[in-house]
Amino acid sequence: MFPNRSIISNTVIQHINLDSLTKVTFPEWARILKPNGIIQLMFRSGQGTQTIQDIEFQDERSFYLYQPEEILEILAQHGLSLIPEENGSLGGIIYVTDVRPMENCIFCVRKTA
Repeated sequence: MFPNRSIISNTVIQHINLDSLTKVTFPEWARILKPNGIIQLMFRSGQGTQTIQDIEFQDERSFYLYQPEEILEILAQHGLSLIPEENGSLGGIIYVTDVRPMENCIFCVRKTA
């Protein structure tokens, strides 16, 4: 699924505020991504911020939470669109819960131009 033209970001953007994502991170990713390149994102989903006692890190940790639609809208402004699920293949928006427990969202977008 991932050609050699891809960016994989697993549980990273929840550490970046929305202003920086909008003005720096996503524009730069779109700039360096070749046409038909793919970005795979996994991030904490929800609204606002959440602070938890993280047993894996034995410390309190805070995360920015994002709605998938909000992120997809920003990415669309940079020529990136959701790869849909087709005929049972991976695609669309997938939700999983981890041990913290927090809901995570996973999806892939493709650069169309």
